[in-house]
Amino acid sequence: MSEKQNLTDNQRAAEQHFIETHRRNSEGRFVVQLPFKEDPRVLGDSRPLAVRQFLALERKFEKNPSFHALYSQVINDQLEREWIEPVGREYSDGPVYYMPHHGVVKESSATTKLRIVYNASAKSSTGVSLNDILRVGPTVQPDLCSILLRFRQYPYAMTADISKMYLQLVLDPTHSDFHRFVWRANKSEPIRDFRFTRVCFGVASSPFLATRALIQLAQECENSHPLAAEALRHCFYVDDCIMSTESVAKAKDIQSQLLHVLKSELVVKVQDQFTLESIHFWCDSMVVLHWINGDPEDYKIFVGRRLKEIRKVSAPFQWRHVRTHSNPADLISRGTSPLQIQESSLWWHGPEWLLQPESQWPQPFHSPHNSQQLQRHGRTITSSFRHLNSLAPFVDYSGFIRVGGRLENSNMPFPSKHPIILPKSQLTHLIVKREHLKQLHAGPLVLLSTIRQQFWPVSGRNMVMKVCHECPRCTKANPKPLKQLMADLPTSRVCLWEASGNIALE
Repeated sequence: MSEKQNLTDNQRAAEQHFIETHRRNSEGRFVVQLPFKEDPRVLGDSRPLAVRQFLALERKFEKNPSFHALYSQVINDQLEREWIEPVGREYSDGPVYYMPHHGVVKESSATTKLRIVYNASAKSSTGVSLNDILRVGPTVQPDLCSILLRFRQYPYAMTADISKMYLQLVLDPTHSDFHRFVWRANKSEPIRDFRFTRVCFGVASSPFLATRALIQLAQECENSHPLAAEALRHCFYVDDCIMSTESVAKAKDIQSQLLHVLKSELVVKVQDQFTLESIHFWCDSMVVLHWINGDPEDYKIFVGRRLKEIRKVSAPFQWRHVRTHSNPADLISRGTSPLQIQESSLWWHGPEWLLQPESQWPQPFHSPHNSQQLQRHGRTITSSFRHLNSLAPFVDYSGFIRVGGRLENSNMPFPSKHPIILPKSQLTHLIVKREHLKQLHAGPLVLLSTIRQQFWPVSGRNMVMKVCHECPRCTKANPKPLKQLMADLPTSRVCLWEASGNIALE
């Protein structure tokens, strides 16, 4: 943000909200939240109006079949790209908002003949619309006059635009229900509810979120791609880049850097540019590999959607496990000096076995249990172990169910990062009892901490308390003091007397 701008309180709040809530997902895309200025529970029922306007839109479809076909094509394309998703009306317990929509046809456009515009200003039953309770945010890009003046500065001109800019931003799943709409392909079908998973056109905060993401991208790539950062800050008007340079060579450098920082799916771009005999993917997370080998439909929406994206560009058999000591990326994530990087063969050439024939590589990863089996086990075990799901369990090569967690990049031993989950059983009780004796009758906290270096007993706290309580030696070492018998209460405290029966004066 420019220090010269005089921001209103609302604009300043929108800027602070973006800073605190934006993040990048596994694809590198920005994930943003809607900047509410009021509690969204003030929104009333908005679906009836959305249905009425959709029925009016259908009457236009009857008069213009080509318009209907173009409209359906856009909706189907967004469904395939997973920019929108079907949703049941009972899906959310919180407030929701339905946006009416209409199409704007632009015959002169070479890429987008039809733009569907969503009306987030439509009033709900309480007289409040989504746009009424959103912060618009400040203007973060230069004004058009400044951009055109810079454009005339040098002899070599460049123009470009970001395709479907708003839809490149992922809308946080917690806010997707504020971007609902209704649709059906033809009148023989029931009207269905859909919602956006991306930022959409027609919402008051969308221009700010999209342009602010570009500025954030410029800040993040300032050191690695300075030319791209300069262009993102000073040469973009919404999604259009208009700039000039002093030489063709510099123009090519800017183009290369912009393409790099704005890319979203690296694997797809590599496959489009090169003809490769075979492609292999490496991952040091056993949990992720089990996910990839499973069925995306078995997981929650966020994980399932990421798995579908991975499946579009790869197959499970292409994935292999790389151990930590053979993973070049771990050198950076764990902290390495520039001198160590300079002398590291692993960093520059990869693991030694990668130069050997493929038969010498780690074998392709195969999950011991398919996704349906693991899901079935998960349901069975969850009925007995209430907290199993919170442990993100996975099955290792030996068939043991281990704790998942977020310690994959730790240098702790594998059993400590992913302890084996133990059920409530006599065997678990004996393991805890043996460890209690091995640790010289350790107390409950120390005993539980020691056991979790290898095992994760379900309801472990209760189990170690029980073992310590049942230990005769521990009971003798910590005897409970006897309670002293108290004398009888005096008569004045236990007998009833009339009011003012005894009066004393001094």
